[in-house]
Order: sequence, then C-alpha cells, then structure tokens
Amino acid sequence: MYLFHRTPLQECIYSLAGLVGDAERPELRRHIDDLDHAWENITAMYARREQNLADALEKAMEFHETLQVRRRSGLIKNAFFLFFKKKNNAPKSSKLRRIAIFGHA
Repeated sequence: MYLFHRTPLQECIYSLAGLVGDAERPELRRHIDDLDHAWENITAMYARREQNLADALEKAMEFHETLQVRRRSGLIKNAFFLFFKKKNNAPKSSKLRRIAIFGHA
C-alpha cells in the first residue's frame, strides 16, 4: 500500500470533496487539478531559480578568490580575464570584455 503525506491544504480539499454533492464533484476535481498543476509549476520555478542563484554565488565566490590571489601576487589587472578564460564563459557585453582584456573600458 502506497502512503503519502498530505498537506493541511490537501486535507481541507478532501474534506470539502466529501461535503460536495455528486453533481458538483467533477467541477471541484477540475479546480483541484488546476490548483495542483499551478503549485507544481511554482515549485519547479522556485527550484530552478534557487539552482541559478547557487550557481551564480559559486561563480562569484570563485571570482572573488581569484581576485584575492591576484591582489596578493600584484597581478590584479588580468584576474578578470583569466577567470573567464579558465571557465570558458567570457562576459557577454563588449565593455566587460574590454575590461577583462585590457583592464579598462
């Protein structure tokens, strides 16, 4: 037997379904399915954005560490370029690209 945990919202939905007459039950089921589908979409979007944020934070930390190492060794001018060259994801804007290569815009 497959058991799953019901949220308080699901408990209310199931108790409401028991109170509704047979004629209204298909419409209620359709609304419940729409709500479940919308909730799944929101949850999936949240998970994607959370992953994107984690990836961006990781890249920022790597860049920060690269800058710290370069500053300590006195070679900060090309740290930006070396970071993006190493990661093979050069900046998209031409201004950032010029800063990365030449150290100024």
